[in-house]
Amino acid sequence: MIMEHISGEHSLDPNLLEELLACGKSVKFTVTGLSMGRTIRSGDSIIVAPRSHSSPWNGAIILFRTPCDNLRVHRIIGMKSVEGKLYYQTKGDSQDRGDIPVPSDEILGVVTTIEREHGFRFRKQRRLSSRLGRWETRLEAVRERLITRFRQKR
Repeated sequence: MIMEHISGEHSLDPNLLEELLACGKSVKFTVTGLSMGRTIRSGDSIIVAPRSHSSPWNGAIILFRTPCDNLRVHRIIGMKSVEGKLYYQTKGDSQDRGDIPVPSDEILGVVTTIEREHGFRFRKQRRLSSRLGRWETRLEAVRERLITRFRQKR
């Protein structure tokens, strides 16, 4: 989902949203778009925690900056390390193909809560599978770094 309109009581500027997250503040705003339609619908409000509060894991829904300087909310479906830098593969739940890989430094936060009209609230819980996904992410990054170092020594 692309954050074309970030709203609340007052409209928020995407740069302000990024600054608030960088300062360690969680942010709640309304999203528009159809790419996460199975999980997050256009008009839903989401709460995003700063990345520093929660490391992204496989299956997490994240807020990130695209190469076109837009903000987007998509799910992590994989990760890889290229020359020692970690990239996340993301995809909208209602899309057939994934996005271009997202560098780890472009991830602004992790979606912790989805709120829908009529008071429906879905809070993302860290389950065992989420914790395993985070360890899998870390181990994959270490594996890629070791392979890179081994190849450099040859």
